[in-house]
Amino acid sequence: MFSADTAQASSEYSPDFKAIFTIDGSGLRDGFDQVAKGSDSITGAAQTQDITDAHDTYLRGNHWTTAAGTTPLDAAITWGFDLPVTLGGIHIWNHRSDNIANNSGYEPTRFDLTIFGSQNAVLARFLDVALLPNTPTAQTFSLPAILSDVVAVQFKVRAVEASPDYTGLAEVRFDTTRTADAVPLVAQ
Repeated sequence: MFSADTAQASSEYSPDFKAIFTIDGSGLRDGFDQVAKGSDSITGAAQTQDITDAHDTYLRGNHWTTAAGTTPLDAAITWGFDLPVTLGGIHIWNHRSDNIANNSGYEPTRFDLTIFGSQNAVLARFLDVALLPNTPTAQTFSLPAILSDVVAVQFKVRAVEASPDYTGLAEVRFDTTRTADAVPLVAQ
């Protein structure tokens, strides 16, 4: 698993709820990204990034949330890579709008995913993909084939659980391989 290098959103609620929080590990356990290939120094047991790790509840500095006065169905976030990557899947921790949120329905429940290569060439597009609300762990999606030379991935919100005002995400990670038990994405 790996993270994007950049995150640019259509809007951000405030500096406390920026797009960058979807790729920086905030809200995941301490050391989530550092233990990807390591082992526990005491037991020697292998440690890996675990998509079943729960993301922390919604707090300042650990979620992306859209700006006030915007419409959730206009929201989008684009993750970029400094160098082209190979992509086989995506892991999404949905918004945890359960703490300081204006209401508990911020979570996207349907989205479009567009994968770009160099010079903004569309490599693949997946439309109206379902995403479960109220889940603290990652939801994993596999591409129909592994894609090379990916430079950006755009997530566009198509539906939310219940909020007329806000949406966003907690965290996202990408994978170079396809995961057998993941939700398969169907290209459009």
